[in-house]
Amino acid sequence: MGQEEKSDRDRMTDFQAQFLAKEAGITEAQARELIELIGTDRASLLR
Repeated sequence: MGQEEKSDRDRMTDFQAQFLAKEAGITEAQARELIELIGTDRASLLR
């Protein structure tokens, strides 16, 4: 799937996973797992 084919939601999830990975010192894969489990609220993700 090319970048142009991704939905806005998928692009937002990509951005959030990259942000969380950088802020928390985890991999993007780990960040995506947390987003799936917790949701997209940054405060909850960074606790």
